[in-house]
Amino acid sequence: MSRALFLVALLGTGCSALGLTDGLDQEGCTSCADLNAIDPPPACMSWQCIDGLCALDVEDLDEDGVPSAMCVPEDVPSDCDEADPTNGEGFEEACDGQDNDCDERVDEDVLVAARRAETERIEALSHCATDSGFYTVFRQGPAGSGLRLSRGGTSEPTVVDQDAAAGANPIETACSGSGGGIEVDIAFVPSGGCPRVVAGTWRFGSPMSLSGDAMRGLPKLGGSCPDDTSPVGSIAMASTGGRTLVVFRASDAPRDACPAPEASVGATFGFSPAALEIGRSVGAPAAVRLGDRYVVAFAGRGGVELHEVLDTGGELTARLLSTEPCAGDGCHSVALARSSDPLLGAHRLGLAWREGACGDGAVRFRRWDATAEGLTPVDDAPIELAASGAIGPLAVVARREDLWGVAWSTSDDVHVQTIREDGLGVGPLTVPTSAPVTEPIGLYWSHDDPQLAFRDPGPDTALVGARVRRGEDDEGICEWFGEGDR
Repeated sequence: MSRALFLVALLGTGCSALGLTDGLDQEGCTSCADLNAIDPPPACMSWQCIDGLCALDVEDLDEDGVPSAMCVPEDVPSDCDEADPTNGEGFEEACDGQDNDCDERVDEDVLVAARRAETERIEALSHCATDSGFYTVFRQGPAGSGLRLSRGGTSEPTVVDQDAAAGANPIETACSGSGGGIEVDIAFVPSGGCPRVVAGTWRFGSPMSLSGDAMRGLPKLGGSCPDDTSPVGSIAMASTGGRTLVVFRASDAPRDACPAPEASVGATFGFSPAALEIGRSVGAPAAVRLGDRYVVAFAGRGGVELHEVLDTGGELTARLLSTEPCAGDGCHSVALARSSDPLLGAHRLGLAWREGACGDGAVRFRRWDATAEGLTPVDDAPIELAASGAIGPLAVVARREDLWGVAWSTSDDVHVQTIREDGLGVGPLTVPTSAPVTEPIGLYWSHDDPQLAFRDPGPDTALVGARVRRGEDDEGICEWFGEGDR
């Protein structure tokens, strides 16, 4: 890049006010922005502070040392944003929602992805955060291999079901924290035979046994096995202290089916002899616990419905709390999370959903304060995280400090965006994928950073875990509570 073409040294008073210097007794310049406004230079030139003096050089309006892309040949490093000194070719990508290195990608490589050969060829996966960590449950390898569990997204899988007859070839799984110790509540729909949900609890060091009463499975809305052979799938779970709510659809349509057939949504606690029909949905449900209550969300024809489910003396009851309308051709995916203060007994609910055309939807997010009387909106209107491009299921996670994270996939990336208490978003961060991710995404907090788990749908169909890249001082590259508001 050429250096100064014209050097200006103005003598007399007032030079410093213009950002100039006389080279003798004036202080050196730090910026020549005022001079650019007062004395506009020729095209593709700008006044710049060079060696303490204002001089004319190839245009660099933000004075970041990288010239404008319009003023240099293609093979010369240039600036894609002359209004921002943090962006320019050769710059390091930062977590600020901008294209810092001018490669037409945003926040790439900030999330570091890792995969393990031990998790290749996985299907029917689900993710859940528990008191003891984050887990992914899935079927792996050929039919009849049973259930596997990976902790933290990429750990070596553990066999959680040694009963081949019970978990031979699950076509759908779900999991949740059971509220004590290193335990995970797991449910699945086995292929063939009686097509209904089977559930049990896995404890660390002791493979889950699905025998005895557990083999009866959970009741369905249409009757009881073996007489009832109606389909069931798209499971969601929420657990606390040994009380587990299982929610399911009376349809075996894939989670990513769009448009999906309308089907009844049922709920039951443990192995209750009856299931309660909550409503009808066109997609997979989501469930979360709020103290001694549960909230279930699903996409209906009229929008995303939020229902409260209670267990009153062994009898299930449900009531509609709220409906979020959907534009276009409706909603196709929902995700729920809660932020709780155990000392105050206060709960805040966060809902994310995908709205719009199949395979090219917008991502919306909204929060409510939950009380015994119902839901009070925190946000006046839904927050738009992505205007289009979302494909497949979403994930939501929350921290006690009311920092939220939402993850979704597009045609060749998985995105993560955080939402602060004031409703402002930071990010999104991206992780490249080999193909669109259409199965459930796991999102959780590890220390101060969000982490991901998902199945890359490439040739190996491996489980991928992604975390924020950290520096040598173990400080996160991304400052989730700082700059980068969008």
